[in-house]
Amino acid sequence: MTFTPAPNLLVEYRGNVGTIKFVSDEYLTFCMAPKNDKMIGDLCIVVYRYCWDEIKLLQGHHRQ
Repeated sequence: MTFTPAPNLLVEYRGNVGTIKFVSDEYLTFCMAPKNDKMIGDLCIVVYRYCWDEIKLLQGHHRQ
């Protein structure tokens, strides 16, 4: 990973595209689909820190 994960960055992970919603020391979540009238909540994926090198930044700021 060539950036510091932060909320609202658009990323790709294993073919899934979404926006980072939450970041902790151990994992982050990114949401692929926000809640709509037919859904109970956002559709999000948890990515543990050991997999962060597979995340690609699509839109946002590069930070080291």
